[in-house]
Amino acid sequence: MPTITIQGSVFIVPNSYRTFGQLPRSTQVDVLRSLENVGLTPNGKLVQVWYISPECDNWRSHRWKENPEFFGCWGLPDLLPESVLAGVTENDEIVLTFGDKELRLTAAQKGYRYRRFGTFEEVFERVTAEP
Repeated sequence: MPTITIQGSVFIVPNSYRTFGQLPRSTQVDVLRSLENVGLTPNGKLVQVWYISPECDNWRSHRWKENPEFFGCWGLPDLLPESVLAGVTENDEIVLTFGDKELRLTAAQKGYRYRRFGTFEEVFERVTAEP
């Protein structure tokens, strides 16, 4: 049961979706481990995301003194299954659990990088569309 709540935002990186099988074997290991950290499995389409807060502008790629376990390819997942993001609209909240931490993430496409691509739901639709 989480004992610590961390507030942040999440936005979609506007790259086309990937499936687990499309990833190189070495990347599959990292993706699997990072998804397991938040209780998820790599089902269906995987969508690239970015986590951010006033305290750290990239939870996964910058060492965040207060939460170093989020850092790197075995920390937070940068690819989330489409099932986690389906139906989420701009400013909705997504909750993930990472160990004893509850991550309360606001879907905030328009507030950050890649805002020119549209709202959270518009970018989601674009990146999960079949080629």
